[in-house]
Amino acid sequence: MEIYISDYQTVEKLVHKTQAKYVLSVGNQPECTDGLLDDLEYLHLQFADIDKPVPQNFKHAATKEQIQQIIDFAHRWNGDGPLIINCRQGHRRSPAAALIVMAAVSEHKNYEELLGLIREHAPHAEPNAWMIRIADYLLGAEDEMNRPLAIAYKAIKERPSFSYIVFE
Repeated sequence: MEIYISDYQTVEKLVHKTQAKYVLSVGNQPECTDGLLDDLEYLHLQFADIDKPVPQNFKHAATKEQIQQIIDFAHRWNGDGPLIINCRQGHRRSPAAALIVMAAVSEHKNYEELLGLIREHAPHAEPNAWMIRIADYLLGAEDEMNRPLAIAYKAIKERPSFSYIVFE
């Protein structure tokens, strides 16, 4: 399973470098040459990076339907070649989407280990908790995806910058 997490500005570089045929964008559309994404399996979802929706911002948070689209996209990809996942900065929504993708296609459902893979390559990553809460419900994980995330949040101290991360 080869997943690249990036910000929206490095997607084109990664597509060329990895020959990825699958790109998942959350929030900002990637900065790419016109037509680059036309030949790829591409999903763009627009929602804000909101962990705790309240009435004032609920309409901007991820929805159950959008998270289901990530799960469906993961099944179409199913580990077939590199997958690039991007959001604005590559810190919250794209790591959450990566965790959702890994949980959807992995036979190994130890969510603590899956989160550990993300944290190993990106100790600064804070997967969006609202996205994970919805995915936990949709994947029938019975709160198993949420527990390790709460523990990981306590361990995050700083956010170094990065260009991209690969999970192989």
